Amino acid sequence: MGSKNVHLVLTRESEIESYRQDLAYRGATAIATAMFQLLNNMSLDTRERLCRFLAQSYLTASFEFLSVVHQHIELLTHTKLLFLGFTRTSSIDLRMPLNSIFGFKLATSLGLECVEYTVGPYLGPDIHRRTMDQYIRHTTGEEGQVLVYIDSRGQVIGLEKIKSAWYVFTSCAYSHESDIPILTYSTIDIDIFIYKYIQIFPSFRYVALRAIREQVKRMCRQATKGHANALGDAIVRVSQRFQSIQHFLNLTSVHTAHYCALGHQFCHFIHHKMEHKSKELLDRVSDEFPILWQEFCQQEHVEEHF
Repeated sequence: MGSKNVHLVLTRESEIESYRQDLAYRGATAIATAMFQLLNNMSLDTRERLCRFLAQSYLTASFEFLSVVHQHIELLTHTKLLFLGFTRTSSIDLRMPLNSIFGFKLATSLGLECVEYTVGPYLGPDIHRRTMDQYIRHTTGEEGQVLVYIDSRGQVIGLEKIKSAWYVFTSCAYSHESDIPILTYSTIDIDIFIYKYIQIFPSFRYVALRAIREQVKRMCRQATKGHANALGDAIVRVSQRFQSIQHFLNLTSVHTAHYCALGHQFCHFIHHKMEHKSKELLDRVSDEFPILWQEFCQQEHVEEHF
């Protein structure tokens, strides 16, 4: 169990404790804890079927890990794992990708909660190109789609990731990057493709809160280093960031000014909380921003939506 290059080999849940004090295993222990909770919530029969299947098939189950202790923008009320797909191990031929539809249905029967997906027909390269162009140009509030191409024999013959223009532009506004990735289309003759949607917050609110979060994090970092004007610099940066966002997203001055003012208020709110706890606040802004934002709205009687 684990994430990326850090994994734990465990036989029982109690063994996780021996790794908790080592920061190198921070992510792996959190995922292992969530996985054991998932297994413990299953019936004995379902848990045994899942473990037996994984052991006999030599497959690895991959998940999206949503954690309440590391929250970005969306407020999470509980930690959970969403099944993404099965992957093969090095002992099995890796040249043939696994059928995603089969994986989702099998995972559901084994008691796992899956990401949302939709199945639809492939209508030829011209229609496919126009459909994808429409999606890229006009979709807001979604990062993009992952398309899995499956032929009439049920074999996966292609994989494509498509980003919406909204996400590309807002990512540029967020990270100061100017390079926009080239989006391509597949023109192979196939029978089925799958859209797996990555849902995020309504567009402007998500971008606005993400911008505020990053500038407040920078303010906290400066405060930990004894910067005398951390608050003033943060106020200036928030204003500059929202000017850029308004330009990129072609927003009205009313909406931009509303969230820019909230950003200024939130900077004052966090700065007032700091005193000699700037490092503690930095950790909370990084891992608990939605919780801090909720506290801010309640304590300052802020009306976020208008």
